Amino acid sequence: MAKIQGKTILVTGSLSKKRDLIAADINRAGAIFTNSMTTSVDYLVTNNSKLTRKRTFAQRYNIPIITEWELYAMIDEYRNEQKQFSQGKEIKLAVDPKKAKDADDITIIGDRIIFRFGE
Repeated sequence: MAKIQGKTILVTGSLSKKRDLIAADINRAGAIFTNSMTTSVDYLVTNNSKLTRKRTFAQRYNIPIITEWELYAMIDEYRNEQKQFSQGKEIKLAVDPKKAKDADDITIIGDRIIFRFGE
């Protein structure tokens, strides 16, 4: 299992993408995006090395602090695992295949396939 899947991730500071796009990427990788710093956060994502309240909190509670690039490496690892999972397996769709081809996004989580249309 990818180390991002099922984890709670807090993103803070200036990043290369808009926060809502990063949140969508995190959620598609099977993780949970949050805006609140609590002890249940698994990773704090920041490109800033300044000492902030969130960084201090993460250090106090041994929450790993990673960069945006490290986050996307974890997301890529998840995507690669999902590709390996689906290769060579016959997948039966519960939606009309003609509609499925028009999906904006297809996510595989475990044995579920999620289609997103017109977000």
